[in-house]
Amino acid sequence: MARDRHGRQLEVGLVGRGGMVGASEVLTGGGPAVAEAVMQVPGEAWRVAAVELVALLRLNRTLQTSLLRYVHMLTEEMAQIALATGHDTIDQRLARWLLAAGLRSDSRHLDVTHEDLSRVLAVRRSGITVALHVL
Repeated sequence: MARDRHGRQLEVGLVGRGGMVGASEVLTGGGPAVAEAVMQVPGEAWRVAAVELVALLRLNRTLQTSLLRYVHMLTEEMAQIALATGHDTIDQRLARWLLAAGLRSDSRHLDVTHEDLSRVLAVRRSGITVALHVL
């Protein structure tokens, strides 16, 4: 989730069981993350200290290449989400989110509320209700 100085937030990417957050900061040696990772559905996650990952990347060029490709894919997805946010209807954006979340989870059931969906799509809760009826 990206957040501005006024506290407004918007989902800028969606990571599932095969993905990771924080890779771009480690790969580029950049500063702190500009987005916040939020777990939307129950599950487990692994953590690797940045210093340990940097050491592994120095030893394994294949790992480095794989992570760079992953970061490129996430960047492309972020661009598509930005484009959809600016041009798609709420029901189109909601359908995309539901499909993407379903593909990335271990379950056929997504335990999310209207409030969760309104937060990630940066729309009013009532807009989510209407969009769900359309879908």
